[in-house]
Amino acid sequence: MRHYLRVVSLPLFLLVVSLSLRVAEHLVDMPEPEVLIALVSGWLSRYGLPVLFVSAIVEGMLLVGGYFPGVFVIFITMLVADTPEQAVLYVAVGTAGLYFAHIANYFLGKYGWYRLLVRMGLRGAIRNAEERVERYGPAAIFSTYWLPSMASLTDTAAGITRMSFAKFALCSLAASVLWNSLAGFTMYRLGEAAIPLVAPGGDDLPLALGILFSWMAVLLALDYRKRRLASR
Repeated sequence: MRHYLRVVSLPLFLLVVSLSLRVAEHLVDMPEPEVLIALVSGWLSRYGLPVLFVSAIVEGMLLVGGYFPGVFVIFITMLVADTPEQAVLYVAVGTAGLYFAHIANYFLGKYGWYRLLVRMGLRGAIRNAEERVERYGPAAIFSTYWLPSMASLTDTAAGITRMSFAKFALCSLAASVLWNSLAGFTMYRLGEAAIPLVAPGGDDLPLALGILFSWMAVLLALDYRKRRLASR
């Protein structure tokens, strides 16, 4: 059982985070998407870009980022952007915040601070991330940066495996710009039609559960095939 839990540790971790977030929404009575967007608009009007930068850092940090559905900060700011120029500025600032978090996660792994979080159930997820980084190198960065919670594990694993900081910093920057620009452009074009998919309390839970359970099924199938071939 311990072996199989390790195999599916990352999607299982994301599943627990997703379900705990939904429980918290009901207990705390999270605001409706429209109210949340109004709040974000008010924060930007009152505090300006620093609130976006800090929010992006929080979203990108190890463990904390799992409580945001995708690049949530950039998604929401796209809904309150009045012009394409303003949207580009919001994406740039959000990307800068997430990049800062990626660098912090790297050093979290390099200097062993992540061990404090291993006790919170991340051991298997971090180990799987290490294996991806060791096997695929920079490609592991580009393949996981579409979701901050996955990216934070990759960042930490890159630090643990002592990937060259220069290589990590360059690949991290390129992947951040690529994925965040794509997310920002898509959200800006979709507009309010995408609200149910990105805001807390939205209708994305069945889709998220389907993806996570499918992911676990694929991992278990690949593990079964690997063990069967090894036994021959």
